[in-house]
Amino acid sequence: MQKELSEAKALLQHTDWNISDIAYALGFEYSTYFNNFFKKLVALIQSHYGHKRFEILNN
Repeated sequence: MQKELSEAKALLQHTDWNISDIAYALGFEYSTYFNNFFKKLVALIQSHYGHKRFEILNN
């Protein structure tokens, strides 16, 4: 699971993929499962994490 978490973080930070694309790339059949997985392991919602990505890219 740590590998998937690292990959998800990298994809959120370094791509413009949406959550469904990332979920599918990591092998999740539904983005809802990915959403639950990500929230539980990182304790953030994707929109918040993606917002940080936006801030990083614009600085």
